Amino acid sequence: MRVWTGLATGPLNLLFMFVHHPAAVWIVYFLVYQATNGTWSGAGYAYWAESFPTRVRGTAIGWLGAMFALGLILGTLLWTILISVTSPAVTWFVIAVVPGFGEWTTLLLPRIEPDQQLEAVAI
Repeated sequence: MRVWTGLATGPLNLLFMFVHHPAAVWIVYFLVYQATNGTWSGAGYAYWAESFPTRVRGTAIGWLGAMFALGLILGTLLWTILISVTSPAVTWFVIAVVPGFGEWTTLLLPRIEPDQQLEAVAI
């Protein structure tokens, strides 16, 4: 499910730029929220914990948490800069649409079967 919501983020954020009917705006916004915050507020964090071999789990979770916090800081800085020099549409496109489509690159990652030893998944 998390892969599909990640893949939906870019197209939904792009659609959000173009809908103007109030009901459509609410529906698309609800879907954007569910694809981003709704997924990751529950199952997403459990997925983090189960995605790494036990020996590196603490380090990996710490790293992901730090990257999340850094993303919030850098995203806020980028939003502030862009909104002051461009239009809201350009800002939304750069902040929400482009990275949303960037999530599609996860399809290029190798598929790792569950219950593997760390040495078996090392690249």
